[in-house]
Amino acid sequence: MASQRFAPARVNGTYVFVAALAGVLLGLFAPGWYGALILFAIVAGLLVLLVATWHARKPAEVLARLVIIAVFAILAITKIT
Repeated sequence: MASQRFAPARVNGTYVFVAALAGVLLGLFAPGWYGALILFAIVAGLLVLLVATWHARKPAEVLARLVIIAVFAILAITKIT
């Protein structure tokens, strides 16, 4: 059986938004380290997506996405303390 590649363009945007919102809320409301690990996982996923689409984005879009990633990283760090 041949492996099939995952096609992100075929995923319903509403489902992705709801799943991302659920992940962020879970990370924010989970206690201590558990929430921080969830938020760090989201940061890692966002970095992977940013690197994969870097060439197709304008510099202003990349900067905005880096700011969002930085906010999530700061939230994760403050969740640890």
